[in-house]
Amino acid sequence: MKRLSFTTLVSVLLAFPIVDQAQGCVLKFKKTIGVGTEAGWMHFVAFSHDGTMVASDGPANAHDRNEALTLWSFPDGHFIRSIPFPPWVISDDWKYYASNHAVIDVESGKPRIALTRNDNEWARPAFSHDGRYVAFANAKPIRILRTEDGTLVKEFGKRAVFSLAFHPDDKTLATGHWDTVTLWNALTGERIALLRGFKRYVCGIGFSHDGKLLAAGTDDGQVQIWDLPKRRRLRTIDLTGGQVSDPAFSPDDTVVAAGVYGTGTVSVIDVRTGTILDQARVSDLGCGSVAFSPDGKYLIVPSTGGLVTWPYDRGGTIRVFEVHTARARPQPGGRRR
Repeated sequence: MKRLSFTTLVSVLLAFPIVDQAQGCVLKFKKTIGVGTEAGWMHFVAFSHDGTMVASDGPANAHDRNEALTLWSFPDGHFIRSIPFPPWVISDDWKYYASNHAVIDVESGKPRIALTRNDNEWARPAFSHDGRYVAFANAKPIRILRTEDGTLVKEFGKRAVFSLAFHPDDKTLATGHWDTVTLWNALTGERIALLRGFKRYVCGIGFSHDGKLLAAGTDDGQVQIWDLPKRRRLRTIDLTGGQVSDPAFSPDDTVVAAGVYGTGTVSVIDVRTGTILDQARVSDLGCGSVAFSPDGKYLIVPSTGGLVTWPYDRGGTIRVFEVHTARARPQPGGRRR
């Protein structure tokens, strides 16, 4: 058997960090929810507003090869139902969800609004928090529709969009581009501000619940946290490993979580200091959206499986972590700029 050189071993350890899950860690693995399969690719998870259900794009059963929205009880993890359209985002009230092609009514399971003209096109959608509007962009321009009837409210923007998210005020929309984040008045199309200096494609955006902070992730594993009222970058955190998912703030806005696709890891970052409090590897490749429970006690992430565990960890499951921020043992990683 060929022995690894010291340099090679160090490179492997840096690419896939070993996280101490002993006393003092932030993330404590609790369980998986869902049905693992060999073809277990998934990228989406969400919590219901009352914390009694979770959603994913994982399989409904061991033989399921459809890309669908699947709903599960929480914390028990019992299967509830599936809807045969792949989810990208779900509204806060769980009344609607959007795929890359349409807005779907959750109760009926039927498409309500087409976002693209054919399957060869795809849209990047986002709902306002009150559920009244859906924003999306095929590439350009950005379009705002009323979810009730699909009426076009506004159309604006001339640059390609790689991410977007609504501010808690339900009027301000943030869009990620090459090297910048633009803030818009979604109802008038007026550009409010331009946040510069990302140096890469901005592929994930999240707002704090109080609306004062914005976190943005790039395609090279970087997360930036911005003070919105002052339009000032507070800190930059290097997670490495490739594209970052939409960052999610905890309900009290003290920590922000983000997944990295290339390493299949989820990281929890202290908002005040930019310190990486903990990291956990959740899959062989890929960690898409992340979501906190409404009470902040749990963090869920999608898993594509492939971790070296026994029984072998299959993909297509939601991994559930307990979050213990009070006993965190910080790891170096954040830096101020």
